[in-house]
Formats: sequence, C-alpha cells, structure tokens
Amino acid sequence: YGHGETHRRHHQDLLERIGQLTQRLSGPPAMAAPELRDILLAWIVEHIETDDRCYAVTLNAQGVY
Repeated sequence: YGHGETHRRHHQDLLERIGQLTQRLSGPPAMAAPELRDILLAWIVEHIETDDRCYAVTLNAQGVY
C-alpha cells in the first residue's frame, strides 16, 4: 500500500476538523449538527468506501483480515 502517509494524514485531518468543531460548540448544538453531519457523511462516503477499502485489499493480500 503506497499511500500510508496520505492515509494517516486523512485520519489526522478528520480529528482536527472535529476538534475545531467541538471548540465552536459553545453556541447551540443544533447549529453545529449539520456541519458535523456533513463531515461524517463525507468521511464515510469518501474515505471509508474508497481509501479504507483499498487499504483492506492490501492488508488482506498480506494475510491480515
């Protein structure tokens, strides 16, 4: 898997985005809910369904399940 560093960076970026959103939650939580939903939906659709699946294929080929 030749994208390990990029993959780790994507995970770090997600944690940073959620951390920034958490800091902004001093207002009504309902105001942040749509943004959190968008972040997590993008993560599930774009990252898990593509990047993580490619990573899993590589790991499976090495006997990791």
